[in-house]
Amino acid sequence: MLFRSGNIFDDLGLNPPSLAVQSFNYPSTNPLTSQLLNAFPTTFTPVNPNDPTGTVRTTGTVRRIPRIYEWNLTVEQQFSQHWLFRVGYVGTRSTNLFDHESSNLNQPLLPLDTNFQNGNEGRPYFATRPGLNVVLPLDVARLSMFYNALQTSLEHRFSGGFNVLAAYTYAHSLGTADGNVNQCDIQNAHNVAAEKGPTTPDFRHQLVVSYVYELPYGKGKHFGSNANAVAQSVLGGWQVAGVTTVHSGEAFDVVMGSDLTNTGAFPPRPDMIHNPYDFNFAVATQAALGCSNPGHQTLDCWFNQAAFVAPPLASTPGNCGGQCSARDFGSAGRAILRGPDLANFDFSAYKTFQLSERFGLVFRAEFFNIFNHPNFNLPNVGSGGGSSGAGFVNFSCTSAAPPTPTDCSGRSGGGAAITQTLPDAQREIQFGLKLQF
Repeated sequence: MLFRSGNIFDDLGLNPPSLAVQSFNYPSTNPLTSQLLNAFPTTFTPVNPNDPTGTVRTTGTVRRIPRIYEWNLTVEQQFSQHWLFRVGYVGTRSTNLFDHESSNLNQPLLPLDTNFQNGNEGRPYFATRPGLNVVLPLDVARLSMFYNALQTSLEHRFSGGFNVLAAYTYAHSLGTADGNVNQCDIQNAHNVAAEKGPTTPDFRHQLVVSYVYELPYGKGKHFGSNANAVAQSVLGGWQVAGVTTVHSGEAFDVVMGSDLTNTGAFPPRPDMIHNPYDFNFAVATQAALGCSNPGHQTLDCWFNQAAFVAPPLASTPGNCGGQCSARDFGSAGRAILRGPDLANFDFSAYKTFQLSERFGLVFRAEFFNIFNHPNFNLPNVGSGGGSSGAGFVNFSCTSAAPPTPTDCSGRSGGGAAITQTLPDAQREIQFGLKLQF
């Protein structure tokens, strides 16, 4: 049984003494009436705010307001009566973005074997607040983003029963924040600069084509203008429309399956020693990790895990010359991997049957993902930071026996597998009738 005193909002009201938590266990599956009547204690011990334990939140020493600067330049050219071309540059610069519980400011400063040997030993506030585990930043302004894009479009304005708009964007978003609350997954709270990388999803290429076309059959059209009334009613007056969307893969992180830094990282990244999309590298390792077709990219091995290795042991002097088991933070950047490309085709056909001068019946047939093309999700859906997934490299380490350090060359597979398609991405067909009057 859990009792809480405080508010429901994610703010400083979650700190003591505004919030206090006490747990009471009643192991019996069928508690007695007397137990239920005495469930709420007569006294409630408040938490000492001068000696907090567990988790607290802070807004930092200085409050800063996020700043967002936007600019753009667009040039348009109409080169015939109905065709229009646009090209433009769009830029966005964001500074002082909030770190909202995406790191632990009480994370140990260095990867050391001795971290956590005595409770919270190694944490910055251990000497003065030994029971304090986590200090979460509550909207501490220390992150940034920078977005640049080339945007182009070609449009045929509706004429002759035809309209089309094709828009292409080449963009890159870079920074230390991904724009999502509590999803940055900062591996080292004391080195935010190392988090600079693509800000997810960072779709580099995006193409959208939409169109409407009146079929040229029926009264006043190129075909069938002299057809009989039945043919005119059944075959004339149809319109088709569609939207085609194509974009390149989403950026996502590669992380280690466990915290080899011994700092409680969220979680740390490995060292990258080769291009993770070169499947000619370390084919034997790919086979050992269970890839179905070593040497080739497959859904069960979307990236080459052999391109990543465990970081070296931390060099801080210890019982093994350096550290025996605690390892440095990895050299792999944030969000360096790319997920599958997406291609989706939506199509519709519709026609108005004029029942009388006053009434009309509109028929619509709509096909979403008409070709039922599979659009795959990222590896390990639900485990990522700002993205929807993450790639894992799983290392197995031997036990340290000073002066012999751990060996983390062993590894297991599975962390690079794509097992799901995007949600609600299957083909859907729907029909509709609407009476107009």
